[in-house]
Amino acid sequence: MTGFIGLIFIILSFMGFSSYLKEKFLLNNYFIPFVLATTYILTIYIAALFSFMKIWVYTINFIGIGILFTYKSKKQIIKSLFPSYYLFFLGLIVFTIYLYNKKSFWYDDYSHWGVISRLMLEKDCLNTASDFTIDFKSYPQASAYFLYGIGKFVGYSEGKLFIANTMLMYSACFCFFYCLKGKNIVYGLPVVVYALFYNTRPYTLYVDSLLSAFAFAIFAFYLYLRANKKAGLFTIPMFTSLVLLKNSGLMLAIFIIIFYIFYEKKKAFALSLCDLLAVLTSYLSWSFHVKSEFGTLSKHQMSLAAYSEELHSKDMEIVSKISKLFAKAILSDWFMIMFFIILVILYF
Repeated sequence: MTGFIGLIFIILSFMGFSSYLKEKFLLNNYFIPFVLATTYILTIYIAALFSFMKIWVYTINFIGIGILFTYKSKKQIIKSLFPSYYLFFLGLIVFTIYLYNKKSFWYDDYSHWGVISRLMLEKDCLNTASDFTIDFKSYPQASAYFLYGIGKFVGYSEGKLFIANTMLMYSACFCFFYCLKGKNIVYGLPVVVYALFYNTRPYTLYVDSLLSAFAFAIFAFYLYLRANKKAGLFTIPMFTSLVLLKNSGLMLAIFIIIFYIFYEKKKAFALSLCDLLAVLTSYLSWSFHVKSEFGTLSKHQMSLAAYSEELHSKDMEIVSKISKLFAKAILSDWFMIMFFIILVILYF
């Protein structure tokens, strides 16, 4: 099942689960795509550890389509997803047209992320010590799980990987629109502007773009929890996905939890404890997998020791210089600037 038919299959499943979240959890529309994307990553990760990735990906999407058909008689639920979902699908259409024929030119794309994604699509399992085409064998792979989950239905090409990766990034960026209404706009607008224009690139598989987008999406979701406390359980797949994106995601996740504790004080105890357990479980499970599968430590292994060593090896002057170069590169990307300006205009 590949190509256009597979795409329709994914969309129907997405709409089914969206309808379910809207009715059962009254979830704000702007967070639904990110909740679904991170939950997809978490479940594929668990399935991968137990070697049933392919079965799970097909099963969960069939379930989504089944849910959609049960909601056919509840058209008001599906209608409630719009017009905000028009904005979401418009973004995906624009990115699809823009990225469909793109080719890899960043080193990390053709040396690792493109390779690991294709390997998963071919073997339907995690890479092993015998896969010599993978140099960074112990690198966290959250984005690759999502690419796998989409690629099983639409097929493989470099352009399709970019589109799937941008779907993931855009689902995180979509959360930012929640911060642009009501009293949230005072502190939400600076966050949105910074998040959208700092290291957010649609034509690369480089995980740093996802890392920043995920972090700001979780910040936005924490702000939202004051209006819908029962949605707190969805922070678990969010934090799991953040930690499994990259080694530095571990410390970033801890920082966000600390922010939430200061933000909500005593009210934050139960949820922050659950989130911390999710972070530690993700970290320990991946570390155990790496140790049992590869044995030796790696530069990119998810470990506190590796992260500390890497952090201390960077001179702050170099870090500042790199950040300025990133900002300059992003602000020169007129496609991205105009695209998000148009989305904001449509939103209001």
